[in-house]
Amino acid sequence: SNRLISFNGSLFNQQIKSQFLPIKEELKIGFWGEKYYLQDEDSLREMYSYLVKNNIEIPLEIVPKEMVRTKINLDYDFSKLQITRDITIFTHTSYWDLIACILSIFNKKNRNLFLKNSSLKNKRIFIRLHPALSKKEALKEIKLVKEIKNFHNFEFIDNKKESFFTSLSLSKYSFFGESSYVNLALKYRYSVFAVETNHINKIPIQKKLIDSPNLTLISPW
Repeated sequence: SNRLISFNGSLFNQQIKSQFLPIKEELKIGFWGEKYYLQDEDSLREMYSYLVKNNIEIPLEIVPKEMVRTKINLDYDFSKLQITRDITIFTHTSYWDLIACILSIFNKKNRNLFLKNSSLKNKRIFIRLHPALSKKEALKEIKLVKEIKNFHNFEFIDNKKESFFTSLSLSKYSFFGESSYVNLALKYRYSVFAVETNHINKIPIQKKLIDSPNLTLISPW
């Protein structure tokens, strides 16, 4: 017999878009299936908190290691890596997410938060694109924005050659927009700038991490 289950490939948080949050009416018609799988323990706790608050019951389980999207090698000491980059942007699945992060860096109101010297002239901005995005299209989008079209010092990280945690460890400041993997950066105490990329959805940060001392909320506007 066939069984319907739900699998969440991102780190769950209660700030995500409402269509990703189960509601009672959907459970009644079996929309979410018999079980809901999450990426890690923190995601499970965050989902459990949401379900209790909304008086919803659905069995939760953490996915097997083979289904975890971002592998963490806890045997490796990432602190041994020397910081060689000032700024790295970690994008989600849209080019606007990238543009918003870049605009927040160029916003003069934010500059004193992460640069001793307010000039970006000689700085290099590293970009770790979501696998769904391409460097070619990203550069096209950047050139369309007058505030940043004359800045060319971008370097794109090869995701196949460098792990997520290596990118974090090499960077002094990490910028995130809509990516829920901001939670891993906060959990492991990297210096994070979370960008408010729109006026509708909140930054996807788990409740227990929202007051993290290593978190700075900034805006592109």
